[in-house]
Amino acid sequence: MPIRAVLIGAREAMVNLMGLAPEIQTRMRGFIADQTLALRDGVKSNILSMFRTGEGPMYNAVQAQMQEETAGRISGVVWIDGIAIPYARIQEEGGVIQHPGSDKFQAFFVGNGGGFSGGIQQGTMVFTRKTKPHPIPIPEHPYMRFALARQLGPFNNGMRAIVDDVILGSSLGTR
Repeated sequence: MPIRAVLIGAREAMVNLMGLAPEIQTRMRGFIADQTLALRDGVKSNILSMFRTGEGPMYNAVQAQMQEETAGRISGVVWIDGIAIPYARIQEEGGVIQHPGSDKFQAFFVGNGGGFSGGIQQGTMVFTRKTKPHPIPIPEHPYMRFALARQLGPFNNGMRAIVDDVILGSSLGTR
């Protein structure tokens, strides 16, 4: 039975281990676990370099987990919780945020050095009319996709090496 590895979207690699030799299954489990952690680390590294924010909320929200189903499938999943970090998806894919237009006025306090002249005292609340709502474009920052692209070669080569090692080892009697 051939080994089938499936990349699901930009975040998951799944391998079906049913029918494989126990040695291959064991090595594949360890390999998928290692690759999942490497992908997580790659995503975190991309967040640091793309956003230059240090270890902030999005960096700390990157999660990785290996899952195994009863049907012999294992998968490594890397994700960011979209509820905890609602801007994670638009940063990855880019898009447009519509500036809300329901409020007609905005208020702010004039603090020290507020830049106003003409008698407005420090600490005074000022009301101004809002400008028309306008879309705010957010460019894409594919921190997940770039990490996955870098991991594809090592992932494919590692899977192939495991199978070759077991097959060649057993055909040479060194198993």
